[in-house]
Amino acid sequence: VDIISLIILAGVAISGASIVLYTLGNGISPSP
Repeated sequence: VDIISLIILAGVAISGASIVLYTLGNGISPSP
């Protein structure tokens, strides 16, 4: 496995997790 592919996978995972956490946070307690 290439390092570049690992970096891309890590970026996708981080972005996906941040989106999920953001939506969950807004659903539980909306914040500006």
